[in-house]
Amino acid sequence: MKYECEKAVTDSAIKARTDYADAVASWNGEMEQLRAKRAEHIKKLVRKYGNMKIVIPPSLEGIYDEVSHLGKDDNNGKGGDSRV
Repeated sequence: MKYECEKAVTDSAIKARTDYADAVASWNGEMEQLRAKRAEHIKKLVRKYGNMKIVIPPSLEGIYDEVSHLGKDDNNGKGGDSRV
């Protein structure tokens, strides 16, 4: 009778561990699928937003040109490459 109790306890423990391992494996698989879907969604958004362009109206092109060249060296002796 003692053997039957020990065997039942052992069988129950093995079943519990097996069920837990199966549940963890299933959860890991689902999480991997979600991570893959998330990564694909992020890639799509990066492509979508990367392809967007800012349209500058002709009336503001002069201001844009002036502002976009503010930080650039125009070879007037300020900054630039010190190598000769």
